Amino acid sequence: MKTLFITLRSAIFGTGFIFLWGWVALSLRRYDFTLGIALSDWTRALGMALMVVGGTLAFACVATFVTRGEGTPAPFDPPRKFVVAGPYRFVRNPMYIGGFVVLLGFGLYEQSAAILLFTMPWLLLAHLFVILYEEPHLHATFGALYDAYCRSVRRWLPAAPPRHHHRVARIIRRTWMPQRHPHRINRRHKKQSHRHHHNLRRPFPIHDVLPLDPAL
Repeated sequence: MKTLFITLRSAIFGTGFIFLWGWVALSLRRYDFTLGIALSDWTRALGMALMVVGGTLAFACVATFVTRGEGTPAPFDPPRKFVVAGPYRFVRNPMYIGGFVVLLGFGLYEQSAAILLFTMPWLLLAHLFVILYEEPHLHATFGALYDAYCRSVRRWLPAAPPRHHHRVARIIRRTWMPQRHPHRINRRHKKQSHRHHHNLRRPFPIHDVLPLDPAL
């Protein structure tokens, strides 16, 4: 029931965002005549393909938020858990990339130069929103885990998952998901003396797992 309620909220918010940016884009078509830029007919097919690709990416992000993060893509109703699965394994902001691709494809499909030009300030606004609000908020919420994730995964350029990425995911799950047996004894110490029976299993140190490459 909880997942169903989150899915419903995500569908409502996602539909609202689509209608909002669709209305903004269509309202810009009045400037096409002023710009006087004509696009070829083949751009409609390309635009449709880009909308499918971008929409699929955005849908995958929403599904990951719902199933793994227990939240929605809306900034006022974000995931409760740190998400480092699905598209977020390859890039930190796949939702905005998907939205940009959809908007670009819509401009090509409508053969609208005004909409195509609008994609540039839209991407700039998304970038400013990420660096001025989202990243400080995620740092304050998740601390060292998010900092390590930022060092390992790029903000806008997708790349293959970094080495030991699966171990990072295990650390995140172990840190943020509730433990059924918080006093579980480490198996390696079971055969040792009685004084070791209450040793807890500790996660990998975060700095031993992620590459500290400032260029990422």
